Amino acid sequence: MPEPTLNPGFFLPTIHSCYQPVEEYFRYRRIAGDEQDDQAATALRPLDALLIHVLVSFQPRRVQVADLAADATGGATTVLARTHPAVCRVAVLRTESAQRRRPLLDRYLRESVPATPAEAIEIDGELGAAPALTEQLSSLVVLTAGHLGTEAELTAQIDGWLTAAPHAAVIVLGLGDTGSCPTLSALAGHCGAASPRRLLLPREWAPALATSRVGVVGARANTHLEEAMLRTRQLYFDLYRWHDLVTNACWSVMEDAARPAPAADGAESAESLREALAAQEKEVEALRETLDELSDSVAFKLAGRARRTLKLVAPEGSHRRWWVQKLLGAVRLFRKGGLRGVAAKTVLKLTGRPAPLDSPPSGDDT
Repeated sequence: MPEPTLNPGFFLPTIHSCYQPVEEYFRYRRIAGDEQDDQAATALRPLDALLIHVLVSFQPRRVQVADLAADATGGATTVLARTHPAVCRVAVLRTESAQRRRPLLDRYLRESVPATPAEAIEIDGELGAAPALTEQLSSLVVLTAGHLGTEAELTAQIDGWLTAAPHAAVIVLGLGDTGSCPTLSALAGHCGAASPRRLLLPREWAPALATSRVGVVGARANTHLEEAMLRTRQLYFDLYRWHDLVTNACWSVMEDAARPAPAADGAESAESLREALAAQEKEVEALRETLDELSDSVAFKLAGRARRTLKLVAPEGSHRRWWVQKLLGAVRLFRKGGLRGVAAKTVLKLTGRPAPLDSPPSGDDT
């Protein structure tokens, strides 16, 4: 019987599962002899491909993607979008590069992708197909790159899409480090506290996302985007501690497998050990119940009160404490030997002679 395998689907994506179609697409291009724009393969990072995949997965409705970064990424974003199960349509700008790339990309998807890829359409301008893309019946994700044009053109492009489709999420690729990236500075200034837009940087959420180079821009009133970002953050928050837990569990299993098995002769089975442990637990529980009953009894409470009274009336080292100790010794002796035993003990103390043989045991010294 073959061992069962885990098929995570698109709700449990990994960097490998998200970026594998992109890698295979560029390998397919090289085999086909199409090496133009080959350096664009580095424009879409594997981690950013994972984040885009997850954000699209968390959209509330079927997703349409406006891929404005197709030329910048050499078609990598188009492959990523068209192979996503939640995407129903991908719109690409009609450019010379897109026209040259389209036949090879379609052939790759037909031959290499088992599922039916999303529909692909071309638009003349950035908002040329706005009536089809901006409808409220579907979610909209816009992919663009930070180095396409000037910072003013980028902010104008984002404003145009968010004005036509307030429910859209604009994902900007290729952002640099804070303080040294003009595009990031322009977006941060454009999406200030008083702006109706907001800028979210996934690399600020968790150490595992520190190398991400994407930013997400959306309307502040877009609650669906807020929920999608929150769920994405919860996926990767404190991820390193989870990795440590998994690593320790794997090492523990490996150590147990390497440890020699105990000898069969005279070795107790696991079941007998569990039974012995259960018996010990029952005994401990019985003792605990007995102690609870004793602590709740009247005699225990009276003894505790008498002990506290004795400490107050006859402190340690005082003459009163000496007389009390002698009196208690006499009481214990009387309980063991009666009046005759007390008399015999007194004679022994006064004369130094041993007690008669027929006398009862003397008990504790007073």
